[in-house]
Amino acid sequence: MPISEVVKYVKINELLHTAGQPKADQLSDLSREGFKLVVNLGLHNDPRYSVPEEPTILESQGIEYLHIPVQFAAPTQEDFKKFLAAMKKATDRKTLVHCAHNKRVSVFMAIYLVLVENWSVESAHQWASEIWQADEVWSNYFCEMVAARG
Repeated sequence: MPISEVVKYVKINELLHTAGQPKADQLSDLSREGFKLVVNLGLHNDPRYSVPEEPTILESQGIEYLHIPVQFAAPTQEDFKKFLAAMKKATDRKTLVHCAHNKRVSVFMAIYLVLVENWSVESAHQWASEIWQADEVWSNYFCEMVAARG
């Protein structure tokens, strides 16, 4: 099953894709689709929202796997610093960034699009809102991280 069929899949450009949690068979097809890097912002402690063997499935295909477990109720500045470091590895590689439902990712990507890709705050917020209407925790996180850009 192609990655484009994963819940909340979004293709930002040819190299950068976001989504909810892929199933094991979708993870197994990523190398055939040209992916070289997967960044997971979800947690591994709930089998409803994770594939425990994800690192093994990806590494067996030669795909680099980076896991940044972001607590949904309490994202931190340190989480975003780790995300920025991961995204530096993504500049010239086809990359999938995912979490359980593309909620964490949509906000992290919106911040990234403002701080690194020079999107306007309004454009990035609109882009993320098309994926998910962020709750108060995540709306505040977006504002805090964008305001701290200096």
